[in-house]
Amino acid sequence: MFRPSFATARPRRPMLVLVLAAAMSAIPAPARAKQITVTTTNDELNDDGDCSLREAIIASNLNVARDACPAGTDGRTDTISLASGATYSLTIPSVAGDTLGQSGDLDIIDNTAIRDLVINVVDGGSATISQDATPDDKVFSIRSDAHVEMADVTIRGGFAPSGQNGAAIDEGVGSSVKLERCVIEDNVAGNAGGGILALGTLSLESCVVRNNVAGVIGGGITGGGSSALTIDDTLFENNVASAGRGGAIHTSGTAIITNSSFVDNDALDGGAIENIAQTVNALKVGSSCFVGNRDVAVHTNVEVSQLATGNWWGVTGGPSAGGDTAGSDVVTSGFLTAPPAGCRPQELVTRGNFSTDGDLPPRWRGRKLDFAATDGATCDADGCVLAIVGDGQRNQALQTLEVAGGAGDTFTLSARSSAFDVPTTTGKYLVELQLIHADGSKQRKVVKFSPGTHGFETKSKTLVAAEAYSRLKVRVEYGRATGAVDFDDVSVVLE
Repeated sequence: MFRPSFATARPRRPMLVLVLAAAMSAIPAPARAKQITVTTTNDELNDDGDCSLREAIIASNLNVARDACPAGTDGRTDTISLASGATYSLTIPSVAGDTLGQSGDLDIIDNTAIRDLVINVVDGGSATISQDATPDDKVFSIRSDAHVEMADVTIRGGFAPSGQNGAAIDEGVGSSVKLERCVIEDNVAGNAGGGILALGTLSLESCVVRNNVAGVIGGGITGGGSSALTIDDTLFENNVASAGRGGAIHTSGTAIITNSSFVDNDALDGGAIENIAQTVNALKVGSSCFVGNRDVAVHTNVEVSQLATGNWWGVTGGPSAGGDTAGSDVVTSGFLTAPPAGCRPQELVTRGNFSTDGDLPPRWRGRKLDFAATDGATCDADGCVLAIVGDGQRNQALQTLEVAGGAGDTFTLSARSSAFDVPTTTGKYLVELQLIHADGSKQRKVVKFSPGTHGFETKSKTLVAAEAYSRLKVRVEYGRATGAVDFDDVSVVLE
């Protein structure tokens, strides 16, 4: 039987195919995304043979090489990589009218890509981008319709003067910003968005937003009417809206918030979140915790209901039971009676600043205190304290913390106290944390204060649970024969 050889069996390639192949080989390959590696921490715009962060962003924006930074690619996503552990301080002074990032803050513009720019850190580390020691500008301005992602970056020290917004990130209309494992801290804006102003789409995942200040609204974040916020697994701590609302977040757009913690944020109202959207359920907060935020913690400033269901409010009884509260138009049904696992760091003491309209705030109980005469919580223009005058008895304020956990949990006990003519004689002058184990045994940690006359001194101690525990107790005590003391900011934080 005859078998054709491969040579005789192979069909002849039509001439048309050869012509098409030749023609296609002449077509340039599509442009690929550009990798730009920053090689110096100096803030510079020159030709000295390296690549600064500012030069890298300009190369990406304009698709032209700058110094040792290769040109970005039009219509493609450029990636700028930072060195692990490095700090990039923006030292070039701001120049009025600069919108290309040649001075002051770093401007990122639309480059016709779904993702214009990614900023990340090599080797799985983290890096910091900050204004210099005397900040005169923001850190980032994301121009309209630009799309940016950042991961493992701390953005710190931005400054937006009076009337301006978004000291760390000022995000324009139609833009999008996605942050993963980022920290936004220590930024100050004269008007709105001490940390971030969002007029487009903003996404935060596993981030920290802390110690930011806005002169008016949105200490951490302000979302405009066109904004869409999506926030998951993020801590908002110690953010302040000095003269307005929304200590952590102020939004007039939509916001979906899950698995996040709001701790010790402050504003005239909406200590954690203030919502002014006119749409029902534009705000949705779930599986999150609110502890130590100024009343009212979650507030809507319009008569439109919003959702904050399935959250922990600092106490087992939910909002208005002595912990954080919510406004009347905020639906809080189905609140959690124990903190979710991701609620860390978690402030366990309720009203440790002793703000109250009575002798002691809710959850506190007194022992031997003379409320009719000298002892108890008292408030003035400087705030509230627990005042105790020495009479030789063990004058105490106590709070039981209904929290259970396991070995290895770490607690930080802290308080501050001032004193007037406190003798060195016997009698306790302290704050104590007592950890009660599941088997009834106990661990203790005590902070003691100095005798004499002094202003507020702050003391703290750390306690690590040696085994499973079922509850905690905190005790404030002054038991000396004479003298007078004030206690304030009594705190137990589960780290």
